[in-house]
Amino acid sequence: MNTEIDADLLQYIHFDRNSFKLYMNNDNDPVDSSQYNIKWSTDNTNFKEWSENDNFRSFLLSGNKNNPINLSPGESCYITYNVTVKPEAFAKLHTDSINAFNRFIAHADNVDEQSKFAGGFEAWNSISNIKTYEWNGKQVEKTATTSSKTETMSGDRFIYENKAIQKDSTSNTSFTIPEGSYKYTVETNKTLNDFNVNEVTMTDTLTSKHMKYVGYMKVEALKAEMNSQELQWDEASQNYKLQPTYNAVETKWVKIDDHKTFSLKPSELGWTDKNYAYRFTYYAKPDNLDAFTETKVKNKFTLEGVVKKGDGTFKFKQEDVSKETTLTIKGNLNLHANKQSWYYKEPNKDSNTWTNGELYWVVDIGGAQINKGMEFRDLIKTGDGITNSILREGSLVGIYKGTLPEGKNISDYKDIEDLKNNSGLAPIDDKFNSQLNGTNELLLTAKENIGLGNEKVYMIIKSEPSELPSPTNNRDTKTYKNSIYIKEDGEYVSEIPAEKTLYTSPKILKELGQVFKYDGTKVTTLQIGADKKNNGDADPSKIDTKLLVNSKGVFSKGVFISWAFKVNYDGQLSGDYDVIDDIPDGMEFSYVRVKWHGDEYDASQVTSKTIDNPGSGWEFRENNSTNDNGNSEHTIYYVSKDKKQTMIRLGEFVSKSIRDNNSVDVQVVCRVTDPQVLLGAQPSDFINKVTLQKNGKDIATSSSQVPVKLNKTDKNIVKEIAKKNGQKLEFEINTNQLGQTLPTNDNGGLTLVDKLDDNLRLDTTSVKVYKNNNEEVTGCVIAYQDKTLEIRSIPNDIPIKIKYTATVNMKPGDSVNIANTAYWKGYSENGGDTVLESYSYSVSGTIGASSVVNFKLTKLDQNNLDKVLKGATFQIEKCTFDEYGKMATSDKMDLTTGDDGTIAQNLQYDTLYKITETKAPDGYVLNKEPIYIFDVNKAKDSDVDTITQYLKTEDLRVRYQEENFSLGVTNHKGEITVVKKFINDAAGKLTKPVSGTYRFGLYDDPNKLEKPLQPPKTITYSANDNPDKSVKFENLELDKTYYVYELDDQDKPITDTSKEVTINTMNYQVVYKNETKNTDTSSAQNGETIVVTNKSRTKILPSTGSVGTLIYRLLGATLVVASLICLSNINKNNRKEKRRKR
Repeated sequence: MNTEIDADLLQYIHFDRNSFKLYMNNDNDPVDSSQYNIKWSTDNTNFKEWSENDNFRSFLLSGNKNNPINLSPGESCYITYNVTVKPEAFAKLHTDSINAFNRFIAHADNVDEQSKFAGGFEAWNSISNIKTYEWNGKQVEKTATTSSKTETMSGDRFIYENKAIQKDSTSNTSFTIPEGSYKYTVETNKTLNDFNVNEVTMTDTLTSKHMKYVGYMKVEALKAEMNSQELQWDEASQNYKLQPTYNAVETKWVKIDDHKTFSLKPSELGWTDKNYAYRFTYYAKPDNLDAFTETKVKNKFTLEGVVKKGDGTFKFKQEDVSKETTLTIKGNLNLHANKQSWYYKEPNKDSNTWTNGELYWVVDIGGAQINKGMEFRDLIKTGDGITNSILREGSLVGIYKGTLPEGKNISDYKDIEDLKNNSGLAPIDDKFNSQLNGTNELLLTAKENIGLGNEKVYMIIKSEPSELPSPTNNRDTKTYKNSIYIKEDGEYVSEIPAEKTLYTSPKILKELGQVFKYDGTKVTTLQIGADKKNNGDADPSKIDTKLLVNSKGVFSKGVFISWAFKVNYDGQLSGDYDVIDDIPDGMEFSYVRVKWHGDEYDASQVTSKTIDNPGSGWEFRENNSTNDNGNSEHTIYYVSKDKKQTMIRLGEFVSKSIRDNNSVDVQVVCRVTDPQVLLGAQPSDFINKVTLQKNGKDIATSSSQVPVKLNKTDKNIVKEIAKKNGQKLEFEINTNQLGQTLPTNDNGGLTLVDKLDDNLRLDTTSVKVYKNNNEEVTGCVIAYQDKTLEIRSIPNDIPIKIKYTATVNMKPGDSVNIANTAYWKGYSENGGDTVLESYSYSVSGTIGASSVVNFKLTKLDQNNLDKVLKGATFQIEKCTFDEYGKMATSDKMDLTTGDDGTIAQNLQYDTLYKITETKAPDGYVLNKEPIYIFDVNKAKDSDVDTITQYLKTEDLRVRYQEENFSLGVTNHKGEITVVKKFINDAAGKLTKPVSGTYRFGLYDDPNKLEKPLQPPKTITYSANDNPDKSVKFENLELDKTYYVYELDDQDKPITDTSKEVTINTMNYQVVYKNETKNTDTSSAQNGETIVVTNKSRTKILPSTGSVGTLIYRLLGATLVVASLICLSNINKNNRKEKRRKR
């Protein structure tokens, strides 16, 4: 049995030793008791023979010595027995029911014991709940009597008076139960006639000051009649019960009229020696319904004293078996209160208190009267989904009394000042005491009776949010809760709650859907936003590719951002609204569609609508799509003619305070065109802003900032070594694999730059440009100078592949690091792609069949490698060195390039040759620098090291077993270099460049400046750029004089260096200097340099990173104005003084 039952209680709960039976293998006949032994224990350890003097807690049943209990596989046994629970156990525990917890443990000598089974191999638990008694039962009828009735009395009558029971000496035989009375019934000592409670004090109490007993109480003595002595299982209550019937055997009456409590003992009514149960029936009635609005009446019945059973006594305290009922009664005072949220006030910027703003709450009180002492408790509530707010000193804004104008509500007033100035309400703060308890409770207590009549009382209370919605999460909300309680008759009888939800973006919010790329067939998500599947993965299906392809005047391939703006997030909009969406700089508008409707029916009925007379600056658009709800959607919208704004009218919202599900989402998709992203692979923030309007007035705005940076796989340049062939490497550059329309970067064209490091030498004849189908592209201009390859006029709307070959300047078997970077002109090398590799190669021990080197030289235009040049004469000399490193030449030959721009000559291996240009092609600048070539026959040859040492910095080209030695040599036409400089102060010390793009034109006649000879050259400065930058005008005539001018904001050449002009909206004086000739002029010939300096005629320009002295200028202007004001005041005072003297 339960080990928690103490030893004292065990005297009333014991085993019935004669009830034990052992059964084997489902045999209906029990095993003879002589064949097994039962021993007993009081503490579950020391088992012994039965003794009537012990209260045993457990038993141990086992086979005896000659008859052990043996069980073979498939056999079983079970034991039945009874446990007796005596009535005294219920009295001892002061309970109506007892849980009998019983545990059975099986042991066997050939089965391992387990600690969880207390040393046995198996255990079973049984819990039996026995409920046969009811010490105290109480109930009240919740509905009052609807008419008066007369109750007739027979039997003894008593009067409860002065806290005592007396005989009723009157002749009353009946009394009236008035209308509006509530019936109470108490039944006590329903213990099957086992116990005597005649000396127990039975007390009943009404707690409400508004409630009293009426008439007489009927007291009945009850006797139990047993229907069965066996416990019956009651499924509903999950208890074992007896089912007795209690019948009244005698009735008596006690007058309790006008009392609020009574106490009596059954012996005081003449019942002394019987074990009766008792039933008390009585009525109570509110004495004045006009005195209260609502009251909670608690009625408690208690037993206190000694309960007897035979010679046994059991002491009960008042709370041991007390029972209480609660009854809520509405009075006629009809005081009613309503709690509502009003508005939220933003915090003052410089305030040290209420730093999170103020939530205003209103308690609206009506009815007949607020009674003196009535307490109103304002309480901040918290819980799931509720954010705390704080009460503090000053939370009681004011208490007002009066009548609002007809049709007006507190919420119709803008704020507290509007209410005080325009409502006509009178302040009555002085009629209440206020008490702030901590930060969550404010008590307001009426000092006097306050009659209301047709007026109302308004209590204005404010609290401070402990936390506000996140400004970076447009969907974020915070909900706050505040309740008012009214205390009457010592009880808070009602709670009226109110909630206020704050939104980051209540009317309209903007959020990222996704950043994606589209190649014409497939959407690939690059950055996940709100467009997600249920598992959180990106959902490319949220993009309508049909609308991408069919978008008017825009390109369908590229990198895109999909935004969505949600209208009516808080659900409270009503009517029609316009939404204007600003397309971010660096983006191109693609399409708009209504994307999703909330679950509310009214949200599903919202549509896009035509706009009457939208204005001449707007173009009508429409499309059809399937929205995210799975329904067909026709979207009407408008696009500004400059393509920088869209506008959509959404109509027929119905106001409901339902978050999200009464809203509508509209998708806006834009293509990235920002060259910093597409060409520079630099991060850029795109801010998409929407404005909600009604009747032309702005209602709300919201924006979403999305950072975009292309990773390595999504850059528009991918470079690799496509093929390795000994000393030669074939490089491949793939650009614009999406086939999107890229921005241009070189006077309307697209130029790619490829830088080769010192260990690589470009084969200038090998550079080719292809489409992605390997069709060669014509029209590109390929230039090479100073180990930098430029490919100009690349098509910017198709995938491009560029191939070329470079020779590694190294010996076989050595290892060298090679680096080769391709990037878009005008942008950082970091935005391109670099091949970085440690490279080595080997050659065979023998050469081919030829014993001579087939040498070929090709003469090319440096600025257009596709153009070969004839008429260039070269001298080829064989070179040797003596022991002192002095070079001697021999076997000179002069060769001139033909129509194909080439010369060819058989040369010898392991021989050093010097090649010098002696005559340039017509119109080209002579390239005087010699080139040395050396083709090594041996796999390793120390001659290379010796030659390199002797030649030092000369241009030496070494090949290893190269049977066909090809060499490309370039020339260029005339060139003029332009250098840009700045002077930002009078002293000429501030030379930091000013951010912006500066343009320069080339002319051949200073009097004919209508059109430059070439497209203007540009120099662009960004923050922290190098001070001096330069650009070249190329392909010029050698002996001709040209003129270089900077262009102003009107694209006009600046010729007058004495005047101030506007460049990039700033004022400059522009001066020119021919640095080569050291003259102040803009004229120059081939090979000369013009320095263009922009001089500020003020103290400072707003340059990159510098606004300091601009502040001084503003302060100086302020001081000038102040001094003028002071002089004016002095003159006024002087005139006044003169008039006074006169």
